[in-house]
Amino acid sequence: MDNKPNNSNQGRKKALIIAISDYDNFSKEKQLPFCRNDGERIYEVLKEQGYEIADGWKLIGRITSKQVRDAIFDFFRNRTQSRDTLLFYFSGHGIPDGYGGHYLAPSDIKTDIPEYYGFKFSDLEDQANKSPAKKIIRILDCCFSGAAEVKGSAEDVARSARSAMDRTFKEGDGKCVLASSLAAQVSYKKKGEPYSLFTYCVLEGLKGGKEGGAVSPEGYVTPYTLGNYVYHRIMEEDRRQKPITKTEMSGDIILAYHPQLIKRQEKELEIYEQASRATEIPVISNRVFVAMPYKEDMDKIYQDGILPALNDLGYDAVRADQFTMVGDITKMIAKAIESSAIVIADVSDANANVMYEIGIAEKNMRSLILISRYNSTPPFHLRAHLTLFYRSADELRERLTNYLVKIGKVKIKK
Repeated sequence: MDNKPNNSNQGRKKALIIAISDYDNFSKEKQLPFCRNDGERIYEVLKEQGYEIADGWKLIGRITSKQVRDAIFDFFRNRTQSRDTLLFYFSGHGIPDGYGGHYLAPSDIKTDIPEYYGFKFSDLEDQANKSPAKKIIRILDCCFSGAAEVKGSAEDVARSARSAMDRTFKEGDGKCVLASSLAAQVSYKKKGEPYSLFTYCVLEGLKGGKEGGAVSPEGYVTPYTLGNYVYHRIMEEDRRQKPITKTEMSGDIILAYHPQLIKRQEKELEIYEQASRATEIPVISNRVFVAMPYKEDMDKIYQDGILPALNDLGYDAVRADQFTMVGDITKMIAKAIESSAIVIADVSDANANVMYEIGIAEKNMRSLILISRYNSTPPFHLRAHLTLFYRSADELRERLTNYLVKIGKVKIKK
């Protein structure tokens, strides 16, 4: 397999794999034997794609806090050049300290004092920011069942950890994150397979995905295509495990290359474009395109505020993260907006993708409804538009429903 894209600016690809299956101070039920399989298979797939994995960068099984710390510092700081692409992978337990801190758990961690042995999420972010490398992807597959014995409900712990991941691991030019935070081994592991569900989907994606679903038309797996693929695959399997995907600003990072899938992609894209050109796209009167960032706090706004308001009025909501077809995502977004009667856009954070989607809506003269949190100020160029401000999902549901009825949209179902 040709695993070297023709791009002299890519530098070298390097990976650090930490997969911890054995824990000294956890009960037998809290051990994670499948994490060993996760690490071994990730190692094989990355080696096939030409990643350098130096001595000390493959840590699988029983791994001490010193080994974890030494490897992370060595990986991000000591043996790295600015043009390198770094892939950091962790599979194992995560532990909170009860004071807002969350830690990757080595084998010798003690849950009552995780700060003494664990590696803090924020320290991992700090090392990535201090690295000379400009292209870094962090893949974190954490199970928080080990914390439940001393920190309360496993679901509460996992929810808190997910929020901490979302806050701590920042997206920026060339730096991106894929992460999962689950409460129990039962849901953490993929049914019928010796891997966790999240890692299983990552492995599929790195290999190109089902029917080439994780590769670009050029045959590349990028953080963006991998993130989209993993998100949709996990949603198909278990909607409780919605992963964190911060990949929109990943730049030109190439994680894997599958030239054998290019022809498949070209054919599918050609069919899609021919169908798009064949007829003018009709407007579907009950379709609403929703433009908003895909973050955990915004998902609640969508699920509990926007979606029920639209459903009550008989509308079908469409978001870009629902697309599963392989191809040019920007063209798919444009076609979805063109076929929608209304576009609702959340401008709370002036997200770049949302601004792009608003531009398409305005170009096609679609009815545009802006929404925003009360503590946010819409961008200057959009202040002429009416904006529905909200403090909560429930308030947004009420305000959006009332507004749609006011402008002449009659409820057609209860």
